[in-house]
Amino acid sequence: MNKCILAIVVVLFLGGIQSSVAKAQGMKEGKWSMTVESKMEGMTPEYTQAMKQMENMPPEVKAMMQKNGVSMSANGQGVAMTYTQCLTKQNPVPKGKDSAKYNCQETHEMNGDTVSFHMSCHNGDMSMEGEGHMTYSGDTMEGETKMKRISNGKEATITMHTNGQYLGACS
Repeated sequence: MNKCILAIVVVLFLGGIQSSVAKAQGMKEGKWSMTVESKMEGMTPEYTQAMKQMENMPPEVKAMMQKNGVSMSANGQGVAMTYTQCLTKQNPVPKGKDSAKYNCQETHEMNGDTVSFHMSCHNGDMSMEGEGHMTYSGDTMEGETKMKRISNGKEATITMHTNGQYLGACS
């Protein structure tokens, strides 16, 4: 009887490990199109002015951004940006194009189809720190990131909601 119970426990345990590994494999490596909607609490007047300028961005600037795979819009409350990026199991967290410029460091942990991460960035008088999660489900992903930003002694909180669509293999 004890051997039977032990065998069942071992089978369930190994099945759980395989199931966990299979779920971690659910993140598809390849090119993803992602839309990130950012909202900032504690906006400075400069940030508010910059958002107003983005609303009136010249068509040639928009075209240049789209050529590089980025489109942006502002609504007075925040910014929406769409871009494409190749993601891998080793690097499953989308990164902004300026991550290197701001010396961003990230740690992440995959649990099933969800990757949780912590990020910190520093450059001169600006620093940001935060955490978030992304959940992959077949050809889609969704997640949220909360960051605290300090720039020139002023603090703001940024909440980013990300939706993504798998496009195919990276080229």
